[in-house]
Amino acid sequence: MLASVTGIRAIDIANLKLRDINWKEMTVYFIQCKTGFGVSLPMESVAAEAVADYILNGRPDVAIPYVFLTVDPPFRKLNDKSSVANVLNKYVKLENIEKRPRDGKTFHAFRRNMGIWLLNSGAEPELISQVLGHQSKDVLKRYLPLDTSKLEICALNFDGIPVKSEVYR
Repeated sequence: MLASVTGIRAIDIANLKLRDINWKEMTVYFIQCKTGFGVSLPMESVAAEAVADYILNGRPDVAIPYVFLTVDPPFRKLNDKSSVANVLNKYVKLENIEKRPRDGKTFHAFRRNMGIWLLNSGAEPELISQVLGHQSKDVLKRYLPLDTSKLEICALNFDGIPVKSEVYR
């Protein structure tokens, strides 16, 4: 849930500490593993409720500073991005969702969808880069797909161009 509303990388979820969540401001602040940059993101109430529910009812009651822990003792933080992705894969399998290589049904899809949502809502490239934690807005060129509705705005029609034959009808 947290990844779906913030676009946080799996490795950053694995490294998220209890102190990184500001419950009063409904934000999460952390240093990104990939870039080393700090980022503060708003947490929608649905994600905050899911994280709070996990902490209060699902997380083992141990003195470990990380939010997300293994389910079996000895309890410890999730190791890496694969540990977090495995949680998603477990539920994909439980729901009998067919998954094939390169079909986009990966943990990274949460980040991609956040980027697309920001782009479609008119966010500036700089903001999208900040939210997703990219070092440069140029990353968006290869990161976000081309949106056909946006491309249609740029398309020219054939008005004023003499058509000698009607091949395209």
